Amino acid sequence: MILLVGALGYAQAVAVPVTAAVLTGLLFGPLQTRLERRGVPPLLGAGIVLAGFILVLLVAARLLVIPFQTWFERLPDMWKALKAQLDSVRSVILAVQDATQAVQQSAGLGDTAGSKVVMAGPDLLSNLATGVPSFVAQFVLFLGVLFFFLGSRTRIRAEILTLCTTRATRLRIARIIQDSEQAISGYVGTITAINVGLGAATALVLTAMGTPNAGFWGAMAGLLNFIPYLGPGILILVLVGVGLVDEGHGLAIYLPALAFLGLHVVEANLITPSILGRRMTVEPLLVVISLAFWLWLWGPIGAFLAVPLLLVLKVVVLRLLR
Repeated sequence: MILLVGALGYAQAVAVPVTAAVLTGLLFGPLQTRLERRGVPPLLGAGIVLAGFILVLLVAARLLVIPFQTWFERLPDMWKALKAQLDSVRSVILAVQDATQAVQQSAGLGDTAGSKVVMAGPDLLSNLATGVPSFVAQFVLFLGVLFFFLGSRTRIRAEILTLCTTRATRLRIARIIQDSEQAISGYVGTITAINVGLGAATALVLTAMGTPNAGFWGAMAGLLNFIPYLGPGILILVLVGVGLVDEGHGLAIYLPALAFLGLHVVEANLITPSILGRRMTVEPLLVVISLAFWLWLWGPIGAFLAVPLLLVLKVVVLRLLR
């Protein structure tokens, strides 16, 4: 297991797009099956599915790229505004440190050297500039693996089953593959529909509040909600920065973030559990552990893949224990 984790981390540039492509292939597996049952050749069906997927990505990129560029350029201002808001908290921390040092000096305990609180923003522009070529190469690999996986998934499944020596083993492996496909397509499909609704509701509420680029923030709300817990938290922090750079006053600064927080609470505690039900619900503790592990190993992309990978692992474990 240690060697496997090390290999996955070392081969991240290849492992991430290949894993994402296989999970996406499982997601589109039922659609590919329906096309093949209607007489569409496997490679042609894979091309149709891939073309539709790319079209959706291009439309989303076209709608989001301009507002993303605008707000990306304002990130330094947002960071400064957030940093200024933290000055009060920082002053309290420094006052507590000064009092602690005074007590230690009077008691003759500990080191009396002063300590500093350093707050520095991440070098986003440098990371983006160095990561673009690698991202393009990985995206091309992702598309290639996805196309050939969809086009040959039936043959791959048959070849895997031929390696099994007993009928019970073949049946178990076949059920693992089928259940993994159903779990991924069912869960991700349902979550996608819920996130689209959350994004639309967020956009409408922010529009009514007069927030700039409300449609963009609605789209970001739906996208980041694919990352449990962490994604909504990031958007809440960013929306606080949006309120600060718009030079709001008092509670108005926090209204966009509070509005999204309210929508997210309703979605996460009422809508999603009622739609998914018990059968498709994943234990929150396992979600947090999976999110932390894959985020540590593969970064932001790993955070998006954490829940699908957990679903596949859950299917494998349950089938092997039966």
